[in-house]
Amino acid sequence: MKCGFDRLDITPILPVRLSGFGKVRWANEIHDPIMTRLFLFKGEEENLLIQLDLVAVDDLLYTMIEKKTGIKKDRIVLMATHTHSGPVGTLDTTKGALNGLDSIFGEVNTNYCECIADQVSDSVNHLRECLQPFTYRILKGKVEGLGTDRHDLSLPYDEDMLLIEFKLADGKRALLTRMSCHPTVMNQENCCVTADFPGAIEPLFPEYQQVAYVNGSCGNMSTRFTRKGNGFEEVERFGKLVAKQMKELLNKPIPFKEDFSLCIKRKEIELPPRKFDTIEEATRKLEETKAKYEEGKKMNLDEQALRVLKSVYEGAQNNMFAAMRASSLSKLMLSISWIKLPEINLITVPCELFSTLSDLIKEELNSEFIGYTNGYFLYLPDEESFRKQVYESFSSPFAAGSGELLMNEIKKWVKG
Repeated sequence: MKCGFDRLDITPILPVRLSGFGKVRWANEIHDPIMTRLFLFKGEEENLLIQLDLVAVDDLLYTMIEKKTGIKKDRIVLMATHTHSGPVGTLDTTKGALNGLDSIFGEVNTNYCECIADQVSDSVNHLRECLQPFTYRILKGKVEGLGTDRHDLSLPYDEDMLLIEFKLADGKRALLTRMSCHPTVMNQENCCVTADFPGAIEPLFPEYQQVAYVNGSCGNMSTRFTRKGNGFEEVERFGKLVAKQMKELLNKPIPFKEDFSLCIKRKEIELPPRKFDTIEEATRKLEETKAKYEEGKKMNLDEQALRVLKSVYEGAQNNMFAAMRASSLSKLMLSISWIKLPEINLITVPCELFSTLSDLIKEELNSEFIGYTNGYFLYLPDEESFRKQVYESFSSPFAAGSGELLMNEIKKWVKG
């Protein structure tokens, strides 16, 4: 098998509306570029892994890249980082689980998606001419101080760090790193284009051609309890914190190997949509959560406790949106990828999966999960979070218990 990798600047022309928060924001400044990073593998067939500094992508970009590159769709994996300070335009908010959420994700921008697909296609054609033999090594560790459960510090969360290092015959190197944390250091007040903390990692590895950060099961995880602010100084601090632990792992005497293999399998799994509230029920919950948030402000609760109450209130707002568009959602069909590597299985899901769900099976399957991949269906919480009625369960299109159902289906599939 041979390999090639490349990084592309996909920062749109300013001004551009930013995606991810309910507040409409227009950026007139670029703090750091929005990038996409490619890994092309050629054995008996071509396999293309693409990481993008975007909030999410859906089938439109997927189909464009398949058509322009000629690579089969089931051999392409698109992995978004989920930055909330990248451009809108890569999600269709007129149908499915995202119907009516243009206030958060904007309207689809076909021209922007076409531009990304063209760049990817040009890069793939270039890489085809210069693929090389390569060696690799897979390193597993932990990352500390980045993210925790975003509601309760006593709850478990995913600290796993996975590093895959590739070295071409000519000496050029690239990293693919997977860990779990919402890249939302920059909040809804930010009006600069930025990849958030993942974008601050790569510059700290100048000896590598690229460092591609992909996100794990972080639906329940963020920097809410670990960050000291919401500015770029904090973005840089997290970048240095993560890079330091990555370098410690890379310094371990684990040798490079030559026997790399990669096999991508795809499976469509249908999950049930939740029974949405009536407008009256949604209104009652909205009023209740708003009252609790306002009471918290009167009680002068600390910033973190107040942010939890505010997030539940924001979830109730999303629940109201869901109640208003409930009739448009009849089924949820998720495209799951199983990437078989020599020492580990990577399972990709098109949603914001709770780490408490993937933790149920990942050790048994010798796997790590990657979210925001090959589509986007919002949050997939565990059943306990539906019972507690937290922000993510309010915002989810799935029925309670769907996450556990998905884990069971994936387990049966992988174990054969």
